[in-house]
Amino acid sequence: MYWLVVFWMCASSAARLRMKWQRRRSSPEARVPSGARAERGWRVIKLHGPFPFEQVGVLASFASPLAEHGVSIFALSTPDTDYILIKHAQLEEGLRALQEAGHAHVA
Repeated sequence: MYWLVVFWMCASSAARLRMKWQRRRSSPEARVPSGARAERGWRVIKLHGPFPFEQVGVLASFASPLAEHGVSIFALSTPDTDYILIKHAQLEEGLRALQEAGHAHVA
């Protein structure tokens, strides 16, 4: 099971990665300072974990059908779960690909 969520990430260096969830209605993209380098237009699919480390292929089971449908992704993994970022323009196709692959609760 997974959900679409609002997500933004700030990376200060290769060794440090900070993530913050925003549940407000205003767009996180609107809060990016002008002049800051930002890749906009991503949507996030959160896979409901945690998944045991020994459970092999969780991310692949999502990435493979997306790749077969030509949907590019940016994947993030944490000790608790995985996140798949998809560009907004490809979101509808990505959700369709996941549904066809048998993944439930695509919304």
